[in-house]
Amino acid sequence: LSKKELKKKELAELDAVLAELGLNKPTEQDESQ
Repeated sequence: LSKKELKKKELAELDAVLAELGLNKPTEQDESQ
C-alpha cells in the first residue's frame, strides 16, 4: 500500500471508531471521497 492508501485506511478506521461512539460527524475527508 502507498502512504496515501495507508492514510486513507487509517482515516476510515478512525471514522468507524467514531461512528461506534456516536461521535461521527461529516469531515472534509468524508466529503472528498
